[in-house]
Amino acid sequence: MPFRRSLYSWIAVAFFVAGCATHPEPPADTIRKEMAALRDAIDKAVKDPERAEQARQQSVAMETDLLALEQAVYQSSIELRALNARPDASRADFDAALDKFDGTRANLRQRIVDQHLALVASTTADEWKALFPYESRAMLASVRIPQR
Repeated sequence: MPFRRSLYSWIAVAFFVAGCATHPEPPADTIRKEMAALRDAIDKAVKDPERAEQARQQSVAMETDLLALEQAVYQSSIELRALNARPDASRADFDAALDKFDGTRANLRQRIVDQHLALVASTTADEWKALFPYESRAMLASVRIPQR
């Protein structure tokens, strides 16, 4: 029994140390990696060359916009932190910063949704089933606030 407790303790310590020692991948790197994997998956899953080319073009455009969205999220977090650190910042300053971010985000969001729909339209249900995990991970990374 004491051996088992000791073993469990060591395993818990190993997981704790491993968790503390890892550094999350920056969102932009995740987006690039997942979109490259998506293009590789398109080459394997989409058999029709014309539809595959359309899907690749949409994925390139989507990658550009996802990276722009990630940068907008990061930049807005910096601006809001800077405003929050200023004791003289007014409600109007915060409203202006949030309105600017909302406008940028809405524009990018619409373009990303349009690209997503075009990408889905260029694939069959079975092809899309093989592709969506890559797009999903890239989209999630674009709105994650990095700890830079």
